[in-house]
Formats: sequence, structure tokens, C-alpha cells
Amino acid sequence: MQFTDKLLKDIYVLSNLEYHHTPELPDYDCYLLQYNGMINSDWLSKHADGKKEFVILVPYTVYDNKWPGITFLTYINWHRYVPVWKNTEIKYRFSLDSTHPNQSSTWILTQIAKQKQILINHLPEKLVELPDTHTGNILLDELAIEYIEQHHNVILNSDSYTSGAIHLATTDFPYSHMVDQYKPYIHPGPLITDNMLTCLYQGVGFIPCGQYKTLETLQEYGFIFEYDFDTSWDLDSGNLTRFSKICKLLESFLDYTIDDLLDATQKTTEFNQYYATSNEFYQICEQQNDETVALILDKYVN
Repeated sequence: MQFTDKLLKDIYVLSNLEYHHTPELPDYDCYLLQYNGMINSDWLSKHADGKKEFVILVPYTVYDNKWPGITFLTYINWHRYVPVWKNTEIKYRFSLDSTHPNQSSTWILTQIAKQKQILINHLPEKLVELPDTHTGNILLDELAIEYIEQHHNVILNSDSYTSGAIHLATTDFPYSHMVDQYKPYIHPGPLITDNMLTCLYQGVGFIPCGQYKTLETLQEYGFIFEYDFDTSWDLDSGNLTRFSKICKLLESFLDYTIDDLLDATQKTTEFNQYYATSNEFYQICEQQNDETVALILDKYVN
């Protein structure tokens, strides 16, 4: 963030923050924080007590701002992402890179493990927290039980997740609808992960198994998702209902071949691969960032 050298000296700046970053803050009247990953709600609640001013730059939407004294602004780096180019030979129908397993990724893993020609990268049992089997959703509870009984010891495979016709892009934080002190709210999101960006750049179809409005958010920046299958679950903020719909979708692919899946995503993947490296996409992202920087400079410099 090169513009920060223009700010007044009484503003404390931290950049490239991730969820696990919980630094102790020195005593300033104003803080400018830039996140690449998900914000840490507990850490924010501890420091944002309304007495100090915070401006936080995030690459997603903050639907319900429950923190006094915090202004959230959009700032993204997707157009500066440099993917790690990997073997793009399609050898599998689906790929799942679940190296940071959580409740939702175990549902997806168990559902897809019933099928053939799949690639699963998953940590062994001793590093996996076993899923809750009493969510109240019959399908997801059945998958959780099956995961515990059969699939929790799947070992890492060395093949790249981009070698699947469709990548199932799980995330570390897949939740949208939340309840805090008995009050419902929508958690900030969606977080666009490196796996999703790599799929866009390499022309690989993917299904985001994370927060809601992931596809819609990418569409707002010019990407398309005209898959030949239903994606309405992307607009469902309910965590259980959204993942139940995704699992039912995966079940419907049981008889699809690799070529069937490639045909169902080809129009989208070809356009998105071209668009991801286009000047148009770069300029849209830069314009968004320029508008955010202008707001900050107008308030804290002029």
C-alpha cells in the first residue's frame, strides 16, 4: 500500500493481515489495517471499543458492522495474484484439497468419496477434528457419521488439485449466517482463496464450498459462471442448507464422465482464464482500490 506514506503520522498502519494475526496495538488515535484473509472477530471486539478509530481494508463485504468506531472499505489484490502454475492434465473427475479440514470439508469429502476418478488431498486422522453429528440436518449428519466411520484417515495425494475436471474449493472459514449473543447476522465474506484464483487463471472449473455469494462476488468483477448445472446455492446464506444443496449437487454427478464435466464448465472456464489476465479485469480492480484510497486520503490528509 504505497499511499500510506502520505498519511498523517498519528495513524498506525498494518498490512497483509490474516485471521491468525493478533498483534498488540500501540497507543494511537487511529489505526489503518489491511487484511488479505478473514478478519478475527474476537480480536477486533477486544480492540474496537469505540474509543479508538479503525479503518479496515478487506477484500470482501462486511454485511453487518457490529463494531463501533470501525469503518470497513474494499481493497483487493486478486489482479496481482501470481498463480503457481501446475500440471493441467485432467486425470480426475473431481479434486478436493482439504489440507485444513473442518466440519464443512468433511461433508464434501464424504459425499465425493463415494464416486470414482477423484483426487482427495486430506490430512490424516490425528490432525483432524471429528465433525459434529447433531446439526439437525439429516443429510449432513449422515455424512458426518460416515466420515467418522470410513473416511477420516485419507492420506495426502501428490497430484495437483488442478488435475480435476472440477475442483471443490473448500475454505478455512466457510460460514455466513451466524448468531452472536442470540442476535443473527451475516459474517463478512466471501473470502476468495488462492485455490479459486488459481482455477480462474488456469481455466479449471470449481465449485466454491465456502461462504455464500462467492460466485456472485466474482461476477461483480466481470467473471462469468454459466455452468450447465444449478448454482443457486451460492445465494443461500444458511450454512447447513447451503452445504446440503452442494452435497446433493455432487450426488447428481454420479454418472458424469470427465468429458461430461468439462463440457458443463467449458464456456465459463475458457472465458474466465482469458479474463483473469486481461487489462479489463486489472483496471476494474485498480479502480475499486483507487476509490478506496481516495476516501482515506481525503479524510486523513486533506
